[in-house]
Amino acid sequence: MAKQFLEVFPTLKLNEELKLTLDEVLVERVTATKRKDFLRIYLSSTHLITKDKIFFLEKEIKKQLFPTAGMVIRIYEKYSLSAQYDLKNLEKEYHNSILLELKEYDHIEYMLFKGAEISFPSETKLRLTVKDSVLAREKGEELIRILEKIFGERFGLTAFVEMEYQEQERSEALADEDMKIASQVAQIAARAALGKNGAGSAEVAEATEMAVGGAKASDATGAAASGVKAAASGGGAAMGGKKPLKRSDNPDVIYGRDFEEDAVPISDIVGEIGEVVIRGKILNVDKREIRNERTILIFDMTDFTDTITIKMFAHNDQVAELSEGIKKGAFIKLKGVTTIDKFDSELTVGSLAGVKKISDFTTGRMDNSVKKRVELHCHTKMSDMDGVSDVKDIVKRAYKWGHPAIAITDHGVVQSFPDANHVWDDLWKAEKNKRKEAGDENPDKNDFFKVIYGMEAYLVDDLKDVVTNCREQTLDGDYVVFDLETTGFSPVNNKIIEIGAVKVSGGAITERFSTFVNPQ
Repeated sequence: MAKQFLEVFPTLKLNEELKLTLDEVLVERVTATKRKDFLRIYLSSTHLITKDKIFFLEKEIKKQLFPTAGMVIRIYEKYSLSAQYDLKNLEKEYHNSILLELKEYDHIEYMLFKGAEISFPSETKLRLTVKDSVLAREKGEELIRILEKIFGERFGLTAFVEMEYQEQERSEALADEDMKIASQVAQIAARAALGKNGAGSAEVAEATEMAVGGAKASDATGAAASGVKAAASGGGAAMGGKKPLKRSDNPDVIYGRDFEEDAVPISDIVGEIGEVVIRGKILNVDKREIRNERTILIFDMTDFTDTITIKMFAHNDQVAELSEGIKKGAFIKLKGVTTIDKFDSELTVGSLAGVKKISDFTTGRMDNSVKKRVELHCHTKMSDMDGVSDVKDIVKRAYKWGHPAIAITDHGVVQSFPDANHVWDDLWKAEKNKRKEAGDENPDKNDFFKVIYGMEAYLVDDLKDVVTNCREQTLDGDYVVFDLETTGFSPVNNKIIEIGAVKVSGGAITERFSTFVNPQ
């Protein structure tokens, strides 16, 4: 269950501005490698946190909490932002953070993005116009991948990033240098493409000449890149047709081929260890449409030793069928390759060879006592800072264990009562039908499982005044109640995006006001 950041790291000393920023930020989960050399912290937030603050947090957690351990701290953010943050507005607000992140990752891609002219041909398309060069074409695809990863995985936006190369005047010497680099790239591509078939040096030279000869530098680079792609994919034919979703007669197979290997615990996966077989429960599923009519499915999976992120690609028309098996709460077993993304160092499993359904392998506790007890002191998640369980789960568990009743006694609230009542109705309905089928025409619910509705109440000192600094005003007069929606909690760094207000006269609402505010 997610907890507030300052609850998870209560001893972390931060300035007031940063505490304000993190006030409602949630920690979804924290994972560490077996060697305790890498700690991953997954955050979710409803307001933007600039990357400089994230980097500062990583350093402070390392410095204050793990000063002697050789541990790397990495924070991964996910955002659920206001609808006003479309692709254009988000890029403008987050531009400097992306630059900072790219600067840490690769200086060439940083300079490429920094010098690019950015435009938005449509709501979901971002175009980078850059000066044409060998390096721009070499690094362009990786920059596109990173930007789509940031907007898609971090912010949940569909973003199609494209590069437009602007021809520039070059000196003859510069053009010759570019041709030399392009030639070297083309030779590598030619060797990769032809070397597998035992091609001789003459054939390699011919392939190189085909890629480079007579072309300008940008064309040569494009040809070389095509050669590399062809070599990596094993030739164009392999990429031509769409693979079938299932390649097995086993009805349990959801995707790919069947496999029989035993699963390894997720906690044993410490890095890029190659192909693995794991099993677990899907915690959540996210889908993002990407280029070429394809969709990426990203889901977290746990085997209760640890949790890992899975990424799989599918054609758009396969997503509906896949979603029947790849869904929250489902238990699956899969075979794939462990990968650490060089950009964010996130450990994932991808390149899936097969996915199949399995039964729930978890074992639940039971109350085996002959005489069942009744729990008279039970807190649900409505008990602030004390309970974590949903009342529906608590009531169902007590009933399953054969308890005659369960008492709900939250701290000063009765918010769980409606849900408790609804789940009791469902349980009684099922029991009533069973009794009728067994011949009981009028089942009596008085001897059925009961929910006892209670509360831990607070006493108030009635000798103290409820109102202080009273100006003899009355609630029957006129007043305005207003609410501000903002991009965050800092009056210095954040902005107002929505204002709502009502005017109250004589205890009744007489006027309403609501407007969006441009965050720029």
